[in-house]
This record gives sequence, structure tokens and C-alpha cells, in this order.
Amino acid sequence: MWKKILLLVIVLALAAVGGVTVYLNNIDWNRHKDEISRQFSQATGKEVVFEGPVRFSLFPSPYLEAADISVYNQKEKGERVLLAKIPRLVSTLSIRSLISGHFNVERMNIMEPEIFVEAYPEGGLNWQSAGGDQQDFQIDNVEISLNSVTIEKAKMHLVNRAYNINSLLDNMNAEVIAQSLFGPYRIEGSYVKNGNPGGFAISLGQFSGSFATSVNAVISHPQSESYVRFDGTVLLSNDAVNGNLIFESQNPVNFFNTNFKDVKISEDYEQPVALS
Repeated sequence: MWKKILLLVIVLALAAVGGVTVYLNNIDWNRHKDEISRQFSQATGKEVVFEGPVRFSLFPSPYLEAADISVYNQKEKGERVLLAKIPRLVSTLSIRSLISGHFNVERMNIMEPEIFVEAYPEGGLNWQSAGGDQQDFQIDNVEISLNSVTIEKAKMHLVNRAYNINSLLDNMNAEVIAQSLFGPYRIEGSYVKNGNPGGFAISLGQFSGSFATSVNAVISHPQSESYVRFDGTVLLSNDAVNGNLIFESQNPVNFFNTNFKDVKISEDYEQPVALS
């Protein structure tokens, strides 16, 4: 008797779950893009706009695919600042974390994005929010973690007008792992600048506008057998940097001439160098 009742309950539960799955899989999510954008914007503290088609499925695991995504930041005077354009994004979520109210991104692929990073003369970055810390965002009770975010064939623009820096890193590939949207972060990858390959590895502490963020970063330049390493802290709100900087190179003239467009050093000075 009890076995039959238990079996009936299990069958009804599976049918209910299957019905919900079929329903969710057949929703036209493009009709709800504005709401999806609003939820992403609340979760990230940035304005996330889905301009292309959106597809979501729950079975066999939660899956989101979207095209033509733009990410903006809002400056204090209401001006929109373009941070990134993403032609295609594919994300797989953990269903167990969704049930518990958390967002655990098991895997996310971001294809061929164009990313804009600018350091302002008055201090701070274009990616910082006006208020600068976690309290600005309406996700106090939501945990978001990134198990693996891969960036494929990205273009990154690095701008600092105070130091006349306007560089393009092309064909950049990287993997990003983060415990939350506010860090800590671990980033590893490779890039091409002016036809020369390079690599990087970065560890970042938790982001905040009120206290310093720990930074451990190394950038390698195989062509000149060089690397630059920084271990210290950065406080973006007032452009304060503290720590140790190490530079070692077997061919420093090659390193500077290929990485800095306004620098031309004679080959006569090509000697191994180590600075700290």
C-alpha cells in the first residue's frame, strides 16, 4: 500500500518537473529581454543590454545563449560609458545553486568581445561605479560565483590620456575565476600586441572604493625574454599604488621598442637588465 503511494508521489513529482521543464524550454525568452537585462544590470551594477536574440533552456542543465550584448556604466552626471560589446555569450549554470537561490556559473564562454578600459586623469577607472562598492548593488542576498569564464579572441583597448597611453591588445584569450563579482579574481591568458605574443597572470583581491585591493600580476614578453611583475595594492579611488615592481629582460631594447610606440632606443644598448 505505502509503496504504491510513494511510487505515485514520485511519478507525479517527475511529471510536474517535466512539465515545468517543457514550459520553460518553450518560452520565447526574446519577449522578456528587457526583464533579463534588468536582472543582469542589478546583479552586475552595470547597464547590460541584450540587443540580439536570447535563448534559455533548463534541461539537461540551465543554459543561456545570447548575442549582441552591450555593457555600459553610468557616470555621476548620467553619461553612458561603453565598457564592452559581446557578439556572443554562452553560459551554463549550476541547477543545485539555482534551487538554493545562488548563481554559480559553471562555465561561460564570451566570444570575440571588444573591451574598453580607461584610467581617468582624476583617478579611477571607467569600470568603477559612481559609488564604488558592493552596497551600490541590489544583490545583498544573492551569491554569484564564476567557476570558469573563458574569453576568446578578444580585443582590449587600454587608455590613459594622462600618460599618452592608447594601446590595443588583440587576439586575447583568457580564463577568469572568481568567488564573487567583487573578487577575489584569478585571471590567466595570452594576447598579441603589434604582432608580438605575450602572456599574463593576475590575482586580485576584493574590490572596494574605500580600501586597497591586493594585486599580484606578471606579464611576459617571450620575444625579448622579458617579464614584469608587480606585488602590492591599488586604491583606485585616489590612484594610489603601493608594492614591489620587478623587471627582468635579456633584450630590453627589443621589449621597449616593441611595446611603447613613442620609444626608440638604439640597439647599442641591448644588454640584459634586472630592475627592482
